[in-house]
Amino acid sequence: MTQPPSPPPPPPERQDASPHPRVTVADGLLLVAWLVIGQVVLYGLALGLGVVGDEEGTGDRMVQVAILSAVLASSVAWLGMRGRLRAAWAPRRDGRGFDVVLGLASGIGGFAVLLVGLGLLFQALGVEPPEQQALQDAAVGGMDAVLAVVLAVVLAPLVEELVFRGVLYQGLRHRSGFWPAALLSSAIFALVHVEVLVSSPVFLVQLFLLAVLFAWLLERTGNLLAPIVAHLVFNGISIGLAMLASRFEELEEMALGAAVAGLGLG
Repeated sequence: MTQPPSPPPPPPERQDASPHPRVTVADGLLLVAWLVIGQVVLYGLALGLGVVGDEEGTGDRMVQVAILSAVLASSVAWLGMRGRLRAAWAPRRDGRGFDVVLGLASGIGGFAVLLVGLGLLFQALGVEPPEQQALQDAAVGGMDAVLAVVLAVVLAPLVEELVFRGVLYQGLRHRSGFWPAALLSSAIFALVHVEVLVSSPVFLVQLFLLAVLFAWLLERTGNLLAPIVAHLVFNGISIGLAMLASRFEELEEMALGAAVAGLGLG
């Protein structure tokens, strides 16, 4: 009797694509060094070539925008060539609408608690707030204010979240728990803000706690969208208030001038 044909062999098991290479602590430290030293070197080169002058002005701000853009582009290109850009941007999943809402709420809440609350506490203790050039430029208005918005609200959140949360924090996170990775990466994040470190180091506490919040957002959502939005909102509120305060001062001066003129006419 003829034997029935044997069933076809089962299809080979589906082989999942290899995961994206993880970012490492070395990746993070290298990008932090490039973020700090690269800006100094590129600005020094621009100064040596006469592109910028000894006195800061609008042209200098434009050069700073170009330099930070170059640092961001080169960091993205370097991660892309190493196949680690995806792992830095979205280690567990792509962004969702909820992540944007969470980022917005965290940025507003972080500003209210960390900048306003701690700022008022520090000032009550007699600590002077730090001098930050972006806020001063925003108060001036005009092109300086536009460049301050580009630097502080667009470029800084992108490059800092990529470097400090996307790469450095995650590199540390692969080797330790959340808190050691968040605390160490946040401390480095705070210390590289030289303007605050030099003018009022007590306010580094604000930056440190803010960075911990951003690390938590990445841990909570699995991608950089929420911390970038929170960072953008935090800086945007700061810049907006500086511009608004300057506008109120202008209106106050105009009203005072009109009153003086009215008295003169009387």
